Amino acid sequence: MRIKILKNKVHYLIPFMCLILYGDALDGGFRYDDIHSIVENSNIRSLNNIFGFFFDPNCFSQDPTKSMYRPFLLVTFALNFYLSGYETWSYHLVNILLHAACTLCVFFLGKRIIGGARAGWIASLCFLCHPIATEVVNYISSRSESLSAFFYLLCVIYSLKDSRTNSFAQCIFYVSGLLSKSIVITAPITVLMLNILNKNKKTYRVLGLYGILATFYIALIYNNRFLTDSLSDPVRSPLTQFWTQLKAPAYYLYLAFVPVKLSIHHPFIESYQFMSWPVLFSMFFVFSISILAWRSRKKIGGWALGWMGIALLPTFVMPLNMLVNERRLYLPLAAMALSIAWILLRYRYLKIVGFVTVIIWSSLTLQRTSVWGNEILLWEDANKLAPNEHNVQNNFGKALQKYGYPDEAMLAYKRALSIDSSRGEPANNIATLYHQAGERLLSSDTPDSARTLLINAQQWYHRAKSTSSQSSAITANLAASHVLLGELDSAYQYFEESIKVNSNSAALWNNYGQALYDGEKLVRAQKAFNKALQIDSALVEPRNNLGNIFLDLGKVNQSEKYYRSALVRATGNNRTIVVKHLVDLLKKKGRFLEARKVIEDQMNLGSSVVDLYIELVQIELASGSLKLAKSICDEAINRFPNSFELYILRAEI
Repeated sequence: MRIKILKNKVHYLIPFMCLILYGDALDGGFRYDDIHSIVENSNIRSLNNIFGFFFDPNCFSQDPTKSMYRPFLLVTFALNFYLSGYETWSYHLVNILLHAACTLCVFFLGKRIIGGARAGWIASLCFLCHPIATEVVNYISSRSESLSAFFYLLCVIYSLKDSRTNSFAQCIFYVSGLLSKSIVITAPITVLMLNILNKNKKTYRVLGLYGILATFYIALIYNNRFLTDSLSDPVRSPLTQFWTQLKAPAYYLYLAFVPVKLSIHHPFIESYQFMSWPVLFSMFFVFSISILAWRSRKKIGGWALGWMGIALLPTFVMPLNMLVNERRLYLPLAAMALSIAWILLRYRYLKIVGFVTVIIWSSLTLQRTSVWGNEILLWEDANKLAPNEHNVQNNFGKALQKYGYPDEAMLAYKRALSIDSSRGEPANNIATLYHQAGERLLSSDTPDSARTLLINAQQWYHRAKSTSSQSSAITANLAASHVLLGELDSAYQYFEESIKVNSNSAALWNNYGQALYDGEKLVRAQKAFNKALQIDSALVEPRNNLGNIFLDLGKVNQSEKYYRSALVRATGNNRTIVVKHLVDLLKKKGRFLEARKVIEDQMNLGSSVVDLYIELVQIELASGSLKLAKSICDEAINRFPNSFELYILRAEI
């Protein structure tokens, strides 16, 4: 009896198998769209913003040109941030667990539709181990695919039984899926096809509820302007989109069965007319597959084939930046896994082939996950497959620049420009290379060289700006270069121009305030810092800067208030800066005990750096405690015998 119970519960091993297969993903970082939708998105940094996710598509990204309506996805990001901040392990853990949840759904579908736990296991293993899923699991922003697929699969599972409770559950899952990604709008068609397969006419009434909910959803995204904004400036014409996507099913089928050339960016060209051989051949292929699916609609294989096509149908209509990508195959992969299980159970002599295939797919998944763990390898891999793609070269350059290879990054950016000179981003990235190099030299003995580099940066910024006039990031970078050159009036002009484009960037308001502070325009700087905090109350720099302003104005109590509120939120280097400012203020007020406690608290947090010991010694000197100052200095020299500053301070004592 006990053995039978264990056998019935063995599917609970699926989450553990998923963790074993994708365990290395926990060490992965933020990639590609993660930057604008998570790292730079101040909206997810507070759970108080969750209500707004359901009404404002602009909450999706700090960049207003990349707004989307996916409130449930943003809720998960906000919860991740609440749990681990910018430590990526929790983000990747949620992605892994979502993949495990989808795999469990595939197991139950296989068991229920095909029949038996063996069918469920074959289907779930095919889905779990397939390398196509690596993008969805490793790429945090692709969580929209697994989250929406989870609710989509639940709709299908709950359609298998006819009851009011199940009908209600289907509606809940359908709405949840739509609020994760609009691809779920096709779920009723899949459910209808399943009803035909099972000859179940009683559940047809639920389709009316699906229709009502879909209508409300379309009205919602029309009302909040997500739909109209998405269609107002399409990246390509509807006909070009249709002719191009006609070629996608054959390409996707190749990737699904021969997943050896996977990439974050696939080489795929647009088709502008019907009368071309690739489009004609693809049309014949799609037509043949559609006929096959229709004629086999009362068999599991035909139903699964139809489901795969239905899941891809929205991409024929909605023009997206990327022509093809692997994550769009995630939901069709569930249908494919079910059809493979059906075939293997019908033709038992293929079971060895199936077993070997799962082993090969698992090894490819492990290999692909290791590639996703290294950003340079990820884009280097894409560069091998698509060397003539502008986005590949530009993002390859960003990865090289991020990890300290500026010369190689410069070459990649210039290759991107040679492919498409009308795009502003690579020119902006070249400018940042000159900008960063010039900034490093400003503190050296070669200010003329620094100035030359910064002027070069400005020339590249202007080139980028001429092709991307609505990019607030380029204009803000240009403003920052003028700050470094001491050209503050020009900096103010460009900061204000950038703010007109993107007024919801807390970092932008803070940098503008810093420039105003440098120009001694304290009242305007104060307004800018307050605006930054209004957008993102968790920021440290504006609080610290407001403390500096009030100190300059002689309002010591208000200055201390802002320093202490900044200290509560500060980490890393920001915390060290705030500690120094607060300690200096307390020393000026003669509150030496409090100043000493601030330093000791910082040391207790593990930050026993040389600067803290120097601050502690100076507190004792200011309070007149020469013996204690000498004792602390001696202790510091024992810990940091190579610190020149400590020996000078000891000599002064």
